[in-house]
This record gives sequence, structure tokens and C-alpha cells, in this order.
Amino acid sequence: MVLKPIKRQKVWQQVEKQIKDLIINNKLKIGDKLPSEKELAEKLKVGRRSVREALHSLQKMGMIEIVQGKGSFLTAAKVDTYLETLATSISLKLLEEKDTLWELMEVRKILEAEVAFLSAERSSSQDLRLMRLSLNRQEEGIRRKNLELFNKGDLDFHNAIVRGCKNSILESIYSNLSTLMLDSRILTNKIPGVPEKSLKDHMNIYLAIKAKDPKKARNFMINHIRETEMNMRIMLEKKDF
Repeated sequence: MVLKPIKRQKVWQQVEKQIKDLIINNKLKIGDKLPSEKELAEKLKVGRRSVREALHSLQKMGMIEIVQGKGSFLTAAKVDTYLETLATSISLKLLEEKDTLWELMEVRKILEAEVAFLSAERSSSQDLRLMRLSLNRQEEGIRRKNLELFNKGDLDFHNAIVRGCKNSILESIYSNLSTLMLDSRILTNKIPGVPEKSLKDHMNIYLAIKAKDPKKARNFMINHIRETEMNMRIMLEKKDF
């Protein structure tokens, strides 16, 4: 059994959590003014510096707006702001815990498989044109032995599929996690023969989406990501990266 030390939270983080709890439990509503720094410090029995740090953190998240001379007000936080914070947290966790990598691959399977399913149902002719252009770019990258060009086409292909699903929240989620997902593709695309196999997988996914066959598109995407995961395990075992 491996035990890890308990991480102590800083005072400002505890203050931040209490204010978040007020918001989540609907004790505060959009536009409401928060108590002043002095009032919060007195109620929470902490220093004003800790309160100030907590408020600035919440402002960065887009949860509150600090107006000079007027105070802090609850705002309608943007989905992207939360997702950016989430992506940063996952990125830091990846550096510390290797198991997070396989958890991320599971997320890819769940997310991208359903995105492919929806894209097969909803994609427009413009979406299909963008997918086809990205496949052409991948073909050119392989022909020219230009891995950077291939990786660009790879990313464009997956982005075009996401656009095809016509779901703004899914697009936001994917956009903010795409950098983390791209890292796994870039890593495995270095293996000889993988770009060619990847292009074949992409072509199958594209044809299924074009044929409006959601189940086939989903299955092709799942198999594609499973192969990426398998290749990553091989590379990590060999430490060939």
C-alpha cells in the first residue's frame, strides 16, 4: 500500500472554496455584490491578504468581477474559463502521475467516439470538405516525409469532426483539451508506419461520417484511439520518446 502525504491547503484556497460553495448552493446570484474584503476577513477570521488572493483567483476563473471602488460582484462565468482551468489542472497532474495519461486516453475514447457518432448524424457539406482537406494534408505530409505537416492535418481532421457534431459545449471541451490530446498523437506518429495506418483509420472514419453511418463512425474512432493507446504503451515501455 502506497500512502501519500496529505497536502495542506493555503488559507486563501479555503476562503475561495467557501465563496464557491455559496455560489454553488445558490446563496449568491448573478449580479450580487459580495461582502467587502474587511467583512469577509472578519467573518472567516482570516487576514485580508488571504481574502484578496481568493477574490483574485475567482476573478481569473471568471466567477466574479472586481470593480475598483465598488466591490466584487458575481458574474456569469464562461464555460471556456472553467475548461481552461481544468485543462491546466490535468496538464499538471500528467507531470506528477503517469496513470493520468491512461485516464486521458479513456476520456478520448468516450469523447471522440460520441463526437464521431454525432458528426455522422449532423455534419454539413462544409464540415465534410474540411475533413477531406485535412486528409489531403496528411497524405501530403506522408509523401513529403514531413511529420509536422502530417500532425497539423491530424489535428485539423479531429477538429473538423468536432465542428460537425454541432454542439458548442462539446466544441469548448475539445478545444481546451485538444493540446493534451495532440501530445499523444505527436508521440505515436513518430513510430514508423503509424502515420500511414492513422491515415487509413481517418479515411474509414471520414467515409462513415460521409455515409451518415453513426455506429460505424463511432466504432472506427474507438479502434483508432485504442491503437494510439497501444502504441503509446509500447513507446513508454521502450522509453523511445
